[in-house]
Amino acid sequence: MSQPSLGMGLLVVLALAGAAQAASIKPWLCPPKQFDSVAGFDLAKFISAPWYVQKQTVLKYQPASSLFCVRAKYLPIDAKNLTKGVRVCNYANTGAVNKAPVGTCLAQAGVAAPAGKGPSFEMVALPWPVRRSNPDTAASKLLVGPTFQLAGKTPDDLAKPPAPGQPRAAGPYWVVAVGPSKTPALGYDWAIITGGAPSQATENDACLPSLKNDDGFWLFSRVPVAPKAQLDAMLAAATALRLDTAALVPVTQAGCTYAGAA
Repeated sequence: MSQPSLGMGLLVVLALAGAAQAASIKPWLCPPKQFDSVAGFDLAKFISAPWYVQKQTVLKYQPASSLFCVRAKYLPIDAKNLTKGVRVCNYANTGAVNKAPVGTCLAQAGVAAPAGKGPSFEMVALPWPVRRSNPDTAASKLLVGPTFQLAGKTPDDLAKPPAPGQPRAAGPYWVVAVGPSKTPALGYDWAIITGGAPSQATENDACLPSLKNDDGFWLFSRVPVAPKAQLDAMLAAATALRLDTAALVPVTQAGCTYAGAA
């Protein structure tokens, strides 16, 4: 067989492989039926202490190179009225443990951005409008975005799909599963977060949040390194929700000092 024929044969094989993979994906499975966030959610307890990411999907704004010491802290704008929203203080190290901190709220902590990175900016999470959700689960849904983009907009404005060709001002943040804590003030020892209902079908007969919108999927723990039993419980809960845990990447937390985190 000539070289051109070999090349053409390879293209045919690749095309057939791609078609077979596409045929194995079942888009009608996503989002799963009755998929929703947690009912009876207590936001005050959820934000009472920091969270440490154990596993997550890789995102444009959270590449694999920054999956070290990933931590989230939520600070109420008004502790007596959480409907005013909470400040979102995300933190991570780039390249290795305890190296080059990146995230939000760093400027307030006096931490300079790494070379080549833009300055830290503030993000806020606002409550999801009850009229656009099951009232029982609305409290476990938030809308997160940069403060400057959310200024002057109501949660109802932010929850509406944007006009064609327009970016979203805020992204969905849903707490879809939690593990109760023996410490009443904490409320929860672990949590699973998704960027809204998972609409993207995968070849594992499972679902992920929208890849097009760069919506994420995270496993949170109250401790930097979750015990195996806790991690297993989170993975089992995610699988039961038909979330594709094969897409999750481990986050390195051992040895982290979180210098400069809120």
